[in-house]
Amino acid sequence: MTKIKLIPDPTFDATVHIPVPGKEDPTPVRFTFKHRNTDELQKFIRKERSDVDYVLEACEGWELDDAWNRKNVAALLNTYHAAARAIAVTYLTELTGMQPREREETR
Repeated sequence: MTKIKLIPDPTFDATVHIPVPGKEDPTPVRFTFKHRNTDELQKFIRKERSDVDYVLEACEGWELDDAWNRKNVAALLNTYHAAARAIAVTYLTELTGMQPREREETR
């Protein structure tokens, strides 16, 4: 039986489904996300930043052949217009366990 850890691992992996123009289904990409507790997540959400900075602050890496760095994150977000939203939705859904509509209803 799996047990919950009171002090979780500092990172976790999750699959982000990135919409790709011309493809019927989004392309799955594994990201390594940073865990945040409730207080840290509230601060993170309230902070204003660019999409590139959001992704760099939310994640530690990805399973792409390209290196994880600012330039490549910017290229991903510039090339795939819905990538930033897909990454943010996946991150918040994984951390909170709530789907996007549920989060809107609790605000």
